[in-house]
Amino acid sequence: MSGELRVLFCGTIYAWPLSGQLRGPASSAPPPAADTFGTPVTSTPGTAYGPNPALKTPDTNVSMYVTGRVVVDGGGAPPEQAAIERVCVGSREVKGYTDSKGRFSIDLKRSNRLVFDASATESEHQANSALKPGGLDGCELRAKLQGFRSDRIPLTGRRMLDHPDVGVIVLHRLEHVEGTTVSATWAMAPAPARKLYEKAQAEMKKGKNAEAEKYLAAAVGSYPKFATAWNQLGQLRLMRGDEAGAREAFALSIEADAKFVPPQLALARLAIARKQWNDAVRWSDQVLRLDRVSVPEAWLINAMGNLFGSNLEAAERSVVELLKMDGGSAQAEQVAGYVYSQRRNWPEAAIHLRKFIELAAPGPEQDLARRLLAQAEQNAPKTAQSLSK
Repeated sequence: MSGELRVLFCGTIYAWPLSGQLRGPASSAPPPAADTFGTPVTSTPGTAYGPNPALKTPDTNVSMYVTGRVVVDGGGAPPEQAAIERVCVGSREVKGYTDSKGRFSIDLKRSNRLVFDASATESEHQANSALKPGGLDGCELRAKLQGFRSDRIPLTGRRMLDHPDVGVIVLHRLEHVEGTTVSATWAMAPAPARKLYEKAQAEMKKGKNAEAEKYLAAAVGSYPKFATAWNQLGQLRLMRGDEAGAREAFALSIEADAKFVPPQLALARLAIARKQWNDAVRWSDQVLRLDRVSVPEAWLINAMGNLFGSNLEAAERSVVELLKMDGGSAQAEQVAGYVYSQRRNWPEAAIHLRKFIELAAPGPEQDLARRLLAQAEQNAPKTAQSLSK
């Protein structure tokens, strides 16, 4: 790979895991909204990829509200809040969360602007969201909760006047998951500390993050082992551009509960965004030791860290696992295409680059993929010929 191509390669792929969160607060961004059960509908760092602005996403000019319920197999509400994802061809976006009884109410078409690049203009936001009418065709609804696999509700053919109730999404428990998304320290937290945390959550729902930070600081001050509060404090610090403070909070969260996954995934994201490849591999390895089956983003980051850290064999192993869990998503196909290109597995590289090009909007990422695809197509016949000898 030429030096110029490698620079573009790194520049286009490493930027999207944090979706602009390191740029500091966006003064024009609206405060987080809440659904009819009072649950925030903005994407929370560490729970899902968030949309890549280079990808094609459904038309968001008209609202389309739906309701439903999430249950675990065998009955009952999920043990903790589950994210509700709208998954379309090549993109996914968290649209809301369940309440304590597993219910949700979300707007399928509203774009989650807070996770777009904060530097983008309004016209760019609209261009990133535009698609032909009927853009929910090929989309589906899933619940996301670590340690569980979700059933899917297809959205193809859904229209404005349809009944809003989409029914029940069933979560199936996975085996061999050691890590958690709810820290064990939550149950051990004294009542005053938990009350402060709940007040912080209430302020966040109002978009008053500065007030929320004060409550979280008080919560960890009264109970220093409060891993959940430390993690949330780190997320808020990151949103306002205090990366050093965020790292400190994430580290203290991990110190309080080494099996708590969100702060470790957050540090993996920070590492990949800062091109700290060894740290990205280290933190994503740690996440994968805790949970290999329900955090595809950890495999994605691990593949990228190993790719740019020149451990191509390890990068390919991670890509294989990523494709098992998330094949068909644009990010997975993009990274797979790049890894197989570097491994000189040209036939496999061509397959995944073509898939990514189909999913990506015009721009530098698609341009780079086309250049690599041309190289793969040129070399694929030579590879096949050498294998036949």
